Amino acid sequence: MGTVTLLSNSRNVPNQLTINDQEAHRGGEGSIFFTTDGRYVVKIYHHPSSDKQKLLQHVLDLGRNLGEDEQFLAWPLGIGDRFNGQSNVGVVRRVPASHVPLYKLIYSPRDAVEQFRQGRSWLEYLKIARGTAAAVRTIHGKGMAHADIHFKNVLTNSITEKPQKRYP
Repeated sequence: MGTVTLLSNSRNVPNQLTINDQEAHRGGEGSIFFTTDGRYVVKIYHHPSSDKQKLLQHVLDLGRNLGEDEQFLAWPLGIGDRFNGQSNVGVVRRVPASHVPLYKLIYSPRDAVEQFRQGRSWLEYLKIARGTAAAVRTIHGKGMAHADIHFKNVLTNSITEKPQKRYP
């Protein structure tokens, strides 16, 4: 188990989180870990720039103005500054109650066939696409932009088909 210590300005998140040792995902920018209680996801940056923490603070502050729109976005709730006692930069988000990574639904024709076999329809895919567009419109309407819109960065609620942006 690992420990992430957060800055004091976090929103409704404990000051310290325990994360699993195993990375859930490793990308070019950072590694993704889930907390042991399954409530939060933490991204630990591999080689953060000197101003990364300041940039994340700005993103965190912008999220305070989202209001009800925040339910459609996996917006950062806190900034990690220590990982296992070592100085580092990370970001924390909540994990949606029921979600499926979008790429699991559309990555290959085989995945699509399996989804249709399980009862999904084109209407559900249309709802997901419309919801994704609405989430992006919400961000843009607040004067913000997403740094990496990609199907691997979108989660969809498997019950409501409402998308949530995953990692900024």
